[in-house]
Order: sequence, then structure tokens, then C-alpha cells
Amino acid sequence: MRRVDVLNILLGLGCLGLVVPDLIILCPFLVGVDYSLIVASRSMYGIYVGDIVLVKRVDPPEIQLADVVSYRFHNKIITHRVIDTKEGLFQMKGDTNQEPDFDWVEPSQILGRVCSVVPLSFISSLYGFGLLFLTPSAVLIIKVIHRLKREMEILDTTNLLLLAIITLSVTNTFIL
Repeated sequence: MRRVDVLNILLGLGCLGLVVPDLIILCPFLVGVDYSLIVASRSMYGIYVGDIVLVKRVDPPEIQLADVVSYRFHNKIITHRVIDTKEGLFQMKGDTNQEPDFDWVEPSQILGRVCSVVPLSFISSLYGFGLLFLTPSAVLIIKVIHRLKREMEILDTTNLLLLAIITLSVTNTFIL
């Protein structure tokens, strides 16, 4: 396999890595769920800020103790664990919270049960940024250099050094 083919494959995978989370958020039905929610706070073990929570609609009588559900509460959507039921109402609690939620949740407020979590919180880390943004950028730069080498008889080291400096300065601007 030629080096250019490998670079095209890497670039394609990098682009796919950027597009798939957007598709899940915009079109949750593509993965067989009713809602996809981006987590904005840290109240559940194993679910981090930036992750996507996939929620499937269920009838409230099917909800059991210890299920993690998403529900509407004062113009917000909250994802917490069911810790008690009484007279058709549900008491919720975030795993990391000391106390249960103050208000009991009515069945009409419940969106559904969390069936899966897409771990995307790593994107905000240096490794995630490097994997999803810097790697495709580097592949594009290598492709440009390869094309320039092919089109020009000689690509002198001054041009390469200038390209490297520009790339590093742009990268540092985004990281900082």
C-alpha cells in the first residue's frame, strides 16, 4: 500500500471521528434511541461532562429502582438514578450527590431510561484534542508537502521550516 493511500485512510478516519458524534446528537434514531443528550455536569459515576447519554423511551411502570433515567425539570433535562418510588412518583439522586433530589418526579416528566453512554469527554483532554484535531491536520500538512515536492523540483528546507513554524503557531493558538 502506498504512503498516500495510508494518509488518505488516516484522514478519512479522522474526519469520521469528527462526524459520527454529530450524527448521534442530531439523529439519535440512527443508533436506535429516542434522545441523545450531552452531559453538562458531573453527578453520575461513569458519566462525564461532554459524554453523550443515549436515552430510550420506556413506559414509567417499566422503570425500576437503580435505573438511570433522564427527565425534565424546570426547563432542564437531568439524568439521575431512581432510588425510590411512591404512589407512582419517582425519587431521584445523582450518584455523587449527598442527598436525593428535593422534588419527586412525575411519570410525565420522564423522557426514558439511559441505555448507553458515548464517552466523548476525552476530547477536551490533550490526548483527545491531538487524536481528533492535530492528527488529521498533520496528515493534511504531509499531503500538501508531498504534493509540493512532486510539483516542484526542489523544496528547500527554508520553505519546510516556514511551514512547520506556521503550523506550530496555529496549533499553539488553539491549544492555549
